[in-house]
Amino acid sequence: MTAFSGRDARKLLVALLLATVLFGLAGLLGMLFMQWLVRQNYAADSVAKHGISTKPSSRLGGVATFVVTSVLMVGSSYLNPDAVLFKTSSIQFFSVFLFVACFSLGLWDDLSVGGLRPRFRLVALVSVYAIVLIGVPELIPSSLGIAPLDSVMSLPVVGLVLTIVFCVGFLNAINIADGANGLVPGIALLSFYLFSLLDNSPVWSYLVIGFGIFLICNLILGRLFLGDAGAYGAACLLSFGGLFMVHEGQASPWLLAATLAYPCLEMLMSMGRRAFSGNSILLPDNHHLHNRLHTVFRRYLRGSGWPSAATGISITLATSGLSLSLYYFSWLTALDDRWLIVFLAQCLLYGLVYSQLSKVVKS
Repeated sequence: MTAFSGRDARKLLVALLLATVLFGLAGLLGMLFMQWLVRQNYAADSVAKHGISTKPSSRLGGVATFVVTSVLMVGSSYLNPDAVLFKTSSIQFFSVFLFVACFSLGLWDDLSVGGLRPRFRLVALVSVYAIVLIGVPELIPSSLGIAPLDSVMSLPVVGLVLTIVFCVGFLNAINIADGANGLVPGIALLSFYLFSLLDNSPVWSYLVIGFGIFLICNLILGRLFLGDAGAYGAACLLSFGGLFMVHEGQASPWLLAATLAYPCLEMLMSMGRRAFSGNSILLPDNHHLHNRLHTVFRRYLRGSGWPSAATGISITLATSGLSLSLYYFSWLTALDDRWLIVFLAQCLLYGLVYSQLSKVVKS
């Protein structure tokens, strides 16, 4: 257990006040629980792992977030018996199976010494998603609005394989972005809030509260990360929820692509970069856009937490924040074809920023 300084006490007080004002008793109790986890010695996150962290932290933020969400779900079930994630029994069963499997695999990795082997994690995740998508094949998207893609995705086996590849890659993309304060929880928070606007299931609102409390903790205290359990748990819910809403006709696939643009683009860039350099696409590195942006912010912002927070917030607002704003203020509808243009613009912006940051970091 690390020492608790006066500065830590002041930061905790601010976090407690903010969480209580925004989320009431749930915010107060949730923040205290998260602070307690920070003080434990197990599941510690090494300083050098993400290339961003500057002090030892805990990897159990995902556990805290989903404990808070689960407590809210159980407590409110007496008032709202329809508080289920998905309405049909098959969708509900496989969504629970997917979350439990991915969350448990991530927690195993968080608690194990040295972590799980990348190849084992890959095989496990592929197997889990294969079971889910074979169980509910209607979730495999067959209409993306682009004729060549639609013809390919309409082939059952090809569509299954490509959907598995995307979903597993998305989980790993969310995981590698967990090092920047506010990045993953910010993307998850805004995405789940968008889901709550698109779908009437109250569970999305519970996830917004859980990730809202964690975001405050992550930004202000900076000692608690989602870890693999939290990253995998959030990513599988985002991927499954996205596939479900596309299938139900509640959202354009390109709206979801724009909302989750950063992890999607980071996934593709990372795989291409590693393959081009002759390295395994499974091996982690610290050459992501958020690592480069953090390096730039460190030159201008003082304090160990400010560069990381600025990195996470700026990327979140430029991606998930942009799409949520366009939908919330009714500039684009959920099924508008122009979401593809928004996503392509984000791709262009990502490429330009990444190339410019590469020059700045090397200078």
